[in-house]
Amino acid sequence: MQDSFMSIKEFSRLTGISKELLRFYDKIRLLSPEYRGKNSYRYYGFRQIELANLISGLRSIDVGLEDIRNYLGERSPERMIKFFQEKDANIDQEIKRLQSIQALMRLRRSMTEEALSCEEDRVMLVEREREPIFLCPILTDGTIYTEGIYGDNMISAFTYAKNHGININFPVGTVVPRRCLASSPWPNPSRCYFKVSENNNAWKSVGTYAVLYRRYPEAMSETFYRPLLAFLEEQGLQMDGDAYEEYPLDELTTGSREQCLIKIEVKINS
Repeated sequence: MQDSFMSIKEFSRLTGISKELLRFYDKIRLLSPEYRGKNSYRYYGFRQIELANLISGLRSIDVGLEDIRNYLGERSPERMIKFFQEKDANIDQEIKRLQSIQALMRLRRSMTEEALSCEEDRVMLVEREREPIFLCPILTDGTIYTEGIYGDNMISAFTYAKNHGININFPVGTVVPRRCLASSPWPNPSRCYFKVSENNNAWKSVGTYAVLYRRYPEAMSETFYRPLLAFLEEQGLQMDGDAYEEYPLDELTTGSREQCLIKIEVKINS
């Protein structure tokens, strides 16, 4: 300390603002020292701590330097109320964005953990709670499969969801019509859905599901659904709706399409 002033080093330590950034703020006249000593050495007053913390807080929510400077240049109680109301709304938006990211990470982790705990190519009966999804429009009748048709359908689904305010980073799944499972060699998904945490327009029903995990190469085979259909026949179980395909281990997780794991599940009559 020098009298009632702090050196730039001391001020930086108290406020958490680097010395380089303090020099920059001084240069643009956003936060200048109260006193300059010999060789223009900067000294700050204790009353500037609150101002420095305000600037840091506003910058942390991406408020522009010009907006901050305009506010500081025309300070008044009325302007403070209006300015802080605007930034409060920005903070709410940022909180919502971060909550969406958190929900996505938790969902991805949960899907991965479930996939790693299950035995591949073995059908299981699993109790499911009602699950919110965002269901996209029907794109095909599910009777014809080609890579081109599938790609076009996925692009259309992502576009539709994006246009309806859905975060398309959430995992996508596909619906395969029940009538096509046994009759079509390669049943094509008829529509797509997103596993969303909000803004859903449909639900996957609560109940008992027959669940099967298979690696990606099997998805290109006529035998893809065979273990599931054989299990249902052996157990005397009837499907209660269409089948759902999801991708708990995708290329983002495995780094290789051949290692991707696909989950098939269909609700059964209890």
